[in-house]
Amino acid sequence: MKLGSLILLASLAAQVGLSQAVVAQEAAPAVTEPSTTVNVGWKNELKTEYKLTDEQIAAFEAKGVTGQAAIRVASLAKGSGKTTDEVMAMRIDQKMGWGKIAKTLGVHPSTMGRAVSSFKKSERRERVERSGASHPGKGMGHGAGADRGHGNGKGKGKH
Repeated sequence: MKLGSLILLASLAAQVGLSQAVVAQEAAPAVTEPSTTVNVGWKNELKTEYKLTDEQIAAFEAKGVTGQAAIRVASLAKGSGKTTDEVMAMRIDQKMGWGKIAKTLGVHPSTMGRAVSSFKKSERRERVERSGASHPGKGMGHGAGADRGHGNGKGKGKH
């Protein structure tokens, strides 16, 4: 919180009779506990689907390659026969885009796309299972779905 805001808060508190301690307590940043449901789905995917070790995954994290980027690296390495370190070097050191890396390695870019898509689907499935919902739904809302439009088109007026 900025000093000016703190001073204004203190003067308002004084007007309504709050003590400085209460103001300081309210102004202090909230300390939150670390989440116990840390997203580690990508790590599990790398271990099961791509047979990577904890050391290899730690190397990914050390270089800031996590989540979908890690899945892309692993799928390119698997598809090309290169090591994950070689693929990460192309991305990080040579600053190549994913498409260029795929082309250089002779791997079709859809290989990465399918890997990431599969990973996202499994994450969604796990999230639904954790939430206890019976099905994922579409998340659209807005009623039962019988009314498809909003009446702004140039239809023929037939129903």
